[in-house]
Amino acid sequence: YKRQELELAGGEPSKGAGVITVAVRFPDGADLRRRFNVSDSLVLLRSFIVVKGAEAHAQARLEAAGGDGDDGIVAVAGDDDDDDASALHWRGFNLNCTQPRLKIEDFAPTFDDYGINRSVRLLLRYEDDGEDDYR
Repeated sequence: YKRQELELAGGEPSKGAGVITVAVRFPDGADLRRRFNVSDSLVLLRSFIVVKGAEAHAQARLEAAGGDGDDGIVAVAGDDDDDDASALHWRGFNLNCTQPRLKIEDFAPTFDDYGINRSVRLLLRYEDDGEDDYR
């Protein structure tokens, strides 16, 4: 259902007034980037993280297996015992920001509600991990 939320929200907005770029850094060092309207709910960001994070982890598994998709080795979200998107969804995570300094646990408000009105880097932390798990 997260993929459907992203599709219903439409494509990534073009650069312009009221549009910010959000970079999300995972504990393993992976980064995801996307533009959002400051009026977008962070539910959209959460859906983006779950869907695109799962795709990135599937791609990493594919590359680790030595495959490129053309040699019969295929890795997609869900080919493990745990579906990557479900793992991200059910494991739980929050986002930390230094400018403005805040911890995002409630994804219902908009970026503007949180005072995020310019491009920002957010650090993703799994709820069951320690505080100093970044590379």
